[in-house]
Amino acid sequence: VWVLDLRVAGSVLSLMVIAVLNSVLGTALGLLVSAFAQTDFQAVQFMPAFVVPQILLCGLIAPRDTMPDLLSTISDFLPLSYSVDAINEVTSSAAWSSDLTMNALVVAAFAAGSLLLGAATLRRRSR
Repeated sequence: VWVLDLRVAGSVLSLMVIAVLNSVLGTALGLLVSAFAQTDFQAVQFMPAFVVPQILLCGLIAPRDTMPDLLSTISDFLPLSYSVDAINEVTSSAAWSSDLTMNALVVAAFAAGSLLLGAATLRRRSR
């Protein structure tokens, strides 16, 4: 924020909280996807199939409200959509709002769910 002289209407602390939630979510989703892979090469192949639809539908390229109904509905189930909405809320509004709280909680829930699901799919080894 300071190095690039970015303008943030909300607090920088709020922006950092959302950024940390996003990084935890990204790590959790990576662990979840890699838990289903048999080899490292498979894990690398899974990631574009998992990440590209989220990037295309999260609202970074085209606003979600201008998307066709089907794509907009699909984007409502993708965690990156809530991350982008939370960042947009922090950068455009000075106050912490209920929308921001809801978006942050959804991101945290996706992260926790991904970690739990990833842990449940790990193979147990007994000696």
